[in-house]
Amino acid sequence: MTRVAIHFGNYNTAVIVEDAAWKGCGPLQGIARVTQPAPEAWFVPSLIHLGDTVEIGDQVLRSGNYHAEGTFQDLKDHVMHPADVPRIVGGRRISHKQAASEYLRLLVEHLGGHLEGDFDLALICPSSKGNACADWLRSVPCAGARSATPVDEDMALAVGHGINLFEEDLLLVVDYGFSSIRARLVQFYPLGAQSDTSPVVRASARVPVGMADLKLAALWQRHQAASDVPAAALDGRNLVLHDTSLDGLDLDTCRPMLGGLDATDYVRVVLDRMREQARLVNLQLEDAQRVLLTGGGSSLSPVRRMMEEWFGEKVLWDPAGLAACRGGLAVFADRHRDDMVRSAYSVRMRDPVSGEYIYPVVVDRFTRFPTRRPTACYVVNTYYDGQTAVNLEVFKTSTVNGKGTLWEVVFGENKQVSIVGVQKEPEPEPAMDGPLVIPVDPPGRWGERRLHLEFNVDNRKRLRVSVHDLREQRTIVESLDLIDLT
Repeated sequence: MTRVAIHFGNYNTAVIVEDAAWKGCGPLQGIARVTQPAPEAWFVPSLIHLGDTVEIGDQVLRSGNYHAEGTFQDLKDHVMHPADVPRIVGGRRISHKQAASEYLRLLVEHLGGHLEGDFDLALICPSSKGNACADWLRSVPCAGARSATPVDEDMALAVGHGINLFEEDLLLVVDYGFSSIRARLVQFYPLGAQSDTSPVVRASARVPVGMADLKLAALWQRHQAASDVPAAALDGRNLVLHDTSLDGLDLDTCRPMLGGLDATDYVRVVLDRMREQARLVNLQLEDAQRVLLTGGGSSLSPVRRMMEEWFGEKVLWDPAGLAACRGGLAVFADRHRDDMVRSAYSVRMRDPVSGEYIYPVVVDRFTRFPTRRPTACYVVNTYYDGQTAVNLEVFKTSTVNGKGTLWEVVFGENKQVSIVGVQKEPEPEPAMDGPLVIPVDPPGRWGERRLHLEFNVDNRKRLRVSVHDLREQRTIVESLDLIDLT
């Protein structure tokens, strides 16, 4: 079985395939960059053009559509941001999150079209505001992938560097990215080495300055040193910052110029802010057992020298920029072949306030099984005096919020801002032949909090439910099989 890891970034999206037979075959040829730091890895520019033709990655650069109306950039930042402001493209309202979803869908489709058979997919999610990114990933169709697993970015970085998190569980991560510098102090196993809690971001800081700003500074420096370079060429509307070359500067030429700038200033600012944040939780940056450098800016030698002066041998850096991808592949090493639920499932309930049906999720997509804790717990009211039964129905669903109108802020072609309602979520698909009838004895009363429902998934990938009568303090149903999950 082929395993693939995708690390979604603002500048590049790294793709690595754990399959020796695939090396050099080139399934991402045409959309990925030619230069590769490893034969099994590809770097696809994080760009998508949604115009008369749909282009992703290097296709956008080669066609000259970088500045076109339908081209979306900085996709990762928009996915992580809670607001999603669409824009009008060719009469259609398209948001950055929709564009990012289409980018990732097409990328996976490219892979699926060239890899033989099904493949398992690891999708790297950032720890900082990672819930927003994970929720977005759950909405992305990954056709061709047998499974798609969100993997915490800091966990993947640590595993990719070979860190034993049971021994070194407090890490400082400095991410010198394309649009910003982010730093975070991350703790694994905050409740002890035997706990299975997610990593916790204990302190974080960010400045909105990144490699893009350094590239602009390098070009301005070149303009000042050579009068034959017109200032108009530095107009941000004409620069293709996602390209490997800038106005005749290839990457090898550009790096020494960037190194000549003081690229460490904003790293110092971020770390100073981090110190203040760490003190609030009774920690110091020096408490970190390892310091991980990542992002394109970590390739700058002044940045690495400064970090090594401050933290010594604790500093780890991957010149290929693939540590997170390699760590993402490692999550498959100790897991069974098919140990996750690949669809989301919900139950239908009546909202006690509005009286409308809602569809709360009982098993989310990417849930691993068997589950050690309940996947969902709900209290069900009886809705009229004398009610003697409650019908329980399970649905396959694509939403985590249930039914309802979604609202969006839209910038129109006339630059006017408006708030519009978009189409309701599609009706969930029934997953049971008929409802499970749960008896209510003695009969319920209007608005009574009567039944407690607890759901879990067993080792045979079956959804189970236990029902407890809150008034009578007795169990009505204990771990009853409902449906087989997909």
